[in-house]
Amino acid sequence: MEKILYGFHAEAFEKELEELLTWWSGHMPDPENGGFWGKIRGNNQVEKYADKGIILNARILWFFSAACNLGYSQYRPWADKAFEYLMAHFADKEFGGVYWMVDCHGGLLNGKKQSYAQAFALYAATEYYQLCGMESSLALAMQLFYKLEDEAKDPFQGGYIEALDQQWQAMKNVALSEKEEDDVKTMNTHLHILEAYTNLARAFHNEKVMSALDELIRLYIKWFIDGETGRLKLFFDLDWNERVSHTSYGHEIETAWLLNEACKVCGNPELTAQAKDLGLKIAKRVLTGGRDEKAAIYNEKYSDGHFHHQRDWWPQAEGVVGFFDAYQQNYNEAFLLAAEDLWTYIQLYFKDFQNGEWYWAVNEDGTPDTSQDKAGPWKAPYHNGRMCIEMIRRLSNV
Repeated sequence: MEKILYGFHAEAFEKELEELLTWWSGHMPDPENGGFWGKIRGNNQVEKYADKGIILNARILWFFSAACNLGYSQYRPWADKAFEYLMAHFADKEFGGVYWMVDCHGGLLNGKKQSYAQAFALYAATEYYQLCGMESSLALAMQLFYKLEDEAKDPFQGGYIEALDQQWQAMKNVALSEKEEDDVKTMNTHLHILEAYTNLARAFHNEKVMSALDELIRLYIKWFIDGETGRLKLFFDLDWNERVSHTSYGHEIETAWLLNEACKVCGNPELTAQAKDLGLKIAKRVLTGGRDEKAAIYNEKYSDGHFHHQRDWWPQAEGVVGFFDAYQQNYNEAFLLAAEDLWTYIQLYFKDFQNGEWYWAVNEDGTPDTSQDKAGPWKAPYHNGRMCIEMIRRLSNV
C-alpha cells in the first residue's frame, strides 16, 4: 500500500493527537448540564438529551489525563472537568463503585455494577492521579480495586463476574451490550481489568495490587489464550466452559501488546518471557489471517467462517500499536509494514476531514458509515487517542 498523507513518525502522530484533542475539547463539553454530551451523531450533530454513560466519561477522563501526562498540559481543565463530573454523578456514595448510566442532567438511570465499567473508571482515575497527585483520585482508584476484588471476584473458580446489581448482588442479564453474549465471565472484561490493574500498579505501588495483577496475568493466559493457535477465547460460564467460538481480531491484537505492558509492570521474568512469546503468536495470527486485501483488520470472524461486513475504527487503532509492539519484540519487518499500512488505511478511510474525528466504521467498499456515533456510550477518544500517545512514545525512542 502506498504510504501517503501522514508519514509513519512521531510528528505525524503528534499532529493526529492534536486534532483529536481539539475536537474533543471543542465539541464535547456540555455547557447546559455540565460534564460532556452523551452523544454526537456521525454528522457532528449533538443529541442534547442523550443519556450519559460511564464508559464514555471514564475514557474522556483517561484521554485528557494521558495527554497532559505526555506534555499537553493546556488540556488540564478538561481532565479536571471529567473527574469532577464522574465524582459528582457516577460515583455511588452509598454502595461504592460507579453507576452505568445517568440521564442528560446527571440523574441516575442504571446503577448496575458492570465490572468492565469499574475497570475503566479505575484506569482513568489512576491516569488522573499520575497527573494531579490528588488523594481523592487515588482513593477512588483503590476503592474500585477493592470492590472488584471483594465483590466481583469469584472466590471459588477465579476470575471476575461480568456484572452485579447496584448493591453488588447477583443479577440476570449481565451482558455488557446487545452485541455481547450474556455470559458471566468474558475475555473483554478481564482484558480491561488487566489494563486497569497495570496502570494502578504503575502509579501506586501496593503489594495487594501487585499480587492481584500477577494472579490476573496467569489467569488470562490460562483461560483466554489458546497457547497453540494464539486465538482468544471470548465467553465462558461460571466453571470456565467456553460458550462461543468466534474470533475478535481487534481484541487479539490489543491483547498482544497490553499483556506485554502488564508483565513489564509486574516484573516477573518468567511471565514476561511467556507474554512475549504469546504476544508474537497472537500478532502473527492477526497478521496472516485477520486482515483484508486493503490491510485493514476484520472486526470478527464467526464460528461458521464468515467475517463481519464492516471494519470498525478501534481494531485499526489497536492494530497500529499491536503490530509495532510486535516489531519492537523481534524486528520482523512484516509487523512494521502492517502497522504502517494500517496507519495509511486510517488516513484514507477513517478520518473525517470535513467534520473531524474518525468514523465509527467503514464498509467493505471503503465508504464511511455515517449512521453511527462520532461520540457516544461506545465511541470515545480512548482507542485512537491512546494509539497516538503510544506511538509518539515509541517512535520518539527509535
